[in-house]
Amino acid sequence: MNLIKEICAYYKLDMPGKLSFTAQSLYMSLLYIANEVYSRDITPSNGLLLARTGIKDVKTLEKARHELIDLKLISYFSNAKYRLAGKYYIIGLQGQLVENFQNNSGKNPEDTQENFRGISGKKPPHIQEKNIKENNITIPYKEIITYLNTKTSSNYKHTTAKNQDLIRARWNDGFTLHDFQKVIDKKTNQWMGTDSEQYLRPVTLFGTKFESYLNQKGGSNPNAPNNDNYDDEIMF
Repeated sequence: MNLIKEICAYYKLDMPGKLSFTAQSLYMSLLYIANEVYSRDITPSNGLLLARTGIKDVKTLEKARHELIDLKLISYFSNAKYRLAGKYYIIGLQGQLVENFQNNSGKNPEDTQENFRGISGKKPPHIQEKNIKENNITIPYKEIITYLNTKTSSNYKHTTAKNQDLIRARWNDGFTLHDFQKVIDKKTNQWMGTDSEQYLRPVTLFGTKFESYLNQKGGSNPNAPNNDNYDDEIMF
């Protein structure tokens, strides 16, 4: 998905005039998340979307989501039955824009940032051109893995695709560098010098139990009973 082209199409098709402010905020947030993970299929939690959009509550979020569905900007599959985040698919507007131009003129639009400026008089909101052009996602892979290696005397690589996938997934959930360091500290204090020391590795620490580890109380006593299991590893 080309983020700039989708945003250009969004303004050329006058979507701001068809959507409420909250629906606009939700759609832009979904576009940015899809761009970050290089996929139109995304599963952001309601909590993450509320934080990114500034929407006040889940009810208002759901109303905005229905606006996007009605205009065929997104599709949505609820996983509420299984207490999981719902799945969004970004249908997008670029294809619709091309079709409109072809029907009216037989030509394809040139969806460049210059065209966007010509319509709106300014650059797309909150777009950092260099980062988008270079697909430069500022996720601190190196800092996180270096911190883990220092605490555990390991030699994991921050360039490994698997390690980056795990870190990116948690980063897109809204966690920060400090959160990663806190999890590493807690589990190192708990597991170092015990039979569980072997699990001080990215696949366990940064898996689906990351949030539970982050909110774990205590964890400084390596001799305390260990109620963790490591089924996360088979999920990746």
